[in-house]
Amino acid sequence: MKREIKIITNRTFFMSKFLCILLLVFSCSGGDNGGNDPGGGGGTNPPSNIIPTNLTFNVEIVGSDASNPNGDGKGVVKFSASATNAVNYSFRFGTGESKNSSNGAVEYTYSDVGTKSYDVKVLAYSSTNDYISADKKITVYVKPEPNADLVNLLSGGSEKNLEN
Repeated sequence: MKREIKIITNRTFFMSKFLCILLLVFSCSGGDNGGNDPGGGGGTNPPSNIIPTNLTFNVEIVGSDASNPNGDGKGVVKFSASATNAVNYSFRFGTGESKNSSNGAVEYTYSDVGTKSYDVKVLAYSSTNDYISADKKITVYVKPEPNADLVNLLSGGSEKNLEN
C-alpha cells in the first residue's frame, strides 16, 4: 500500500509540473511578429473598412438628340462615375464585358445591331476593397454595317449599263 501512494504522488507531481511548464509556455508566447499582429507586441492596427459614399453615375449615348434618343447608330456610349473615398471603378456594360478605371471614365461600343436595352452597373471601390454600386437601364441603337459585296452587286459594281 505504501508503494501505491508513492506512485500516485509521483504521477501527481509530474502532471502538476507538466501543466505549469505548459502554462508558462503559452502565457509567454504572442510577442511581436513584425507589426502584423494587431493584438500583441506594439504592432500597428490594420486600417478599418473604408466605404465609398456619394456615388454619381452618368451615361452619355454618343449622337443622341431629340430625333435619335438612342444614339446615331454607332453604338458608342461614354460612362463616368465619381464617389467620395473611391480609388477604382468597375463598369459592367450588360453584355458580359466590363472595364476598370482609376479616373472613373470609360467609353464602350455596343455592337448588337438594332435598338437594344442594357442593364449597366458601376462599382466604386475604396482602398480597403469595399465598394458601393449604382445601376441604370440604357437603350442604344446600332445600325448595321453595309455589306460591301452586296452593295457592289446591287449597284452594278464599277461597270454600269445605261442602255434601255
